[in-house]
Amino acid sequence: MRVLLRPRWLVGTIIAVVVVVLFVSLGFWQLRRLDEKRDRNAAIEQRSSLPVQPVDEVVDAGTGFGGVEDLVYRRASATGRYDGDGEVRIRSRSFEGRPGVHVVTPLRLEDGSALAVNRGFVPLSTDAPAPPSGEVEVTGLLFATQERRGIGPQDPGTGVLPELSRLDLGRLQEQYDADLY
Repeated sequence: MRVLLRPRWLVGTIIAVVVVVLFVSLGFWQLRRLDEKRDRNAAIEQRSSLPVQPVDEVVDAGTGFGGVEDLVYRRASATGRYDGDGEVRIRSRSFEGRPGVHVVTPLRLEDGSALAVNRGFVPLSTDAPAPPSGEVEVTGLLFATQERRGIGPQDPGTGVLPELSRLDLGRLQEQYDADLY
């Protein structure tokens, strides 16, 4: 019994107990993450199976950019004209291992408001194609504004920026004259 009370054995036992407690808590953390992912996947499946509706019937124009969690992943459509002057690039994106940007162009609707449309990924070495001219109808999934959480790049609060670090609709609204959905 005296061998177990030696400092070397005592320290080793304490380290082993701490490691076991750490691994058990990490296991429970993984299970909580699994539940979150299952809930998110169920919400995506349920919302994306709903019929496509015009965006003005799905989103209340006065909602603002917060409190739209129940609308995320809903399918919606809108008809309008792309406003290439309001286009921004969302930097630091990748697709199939290639670095690039997402191109976001406002779609001006008949009522004067606009919808920020992510037109897709463009590799860094490629210029983004011009948006289609004339009236177009787009159908896609709704997403909430992206907010900075914790550390990470922060865009300047003023000025017209051709590139943003995330699709922060509040920041985009600062440099765009029409009300954004």
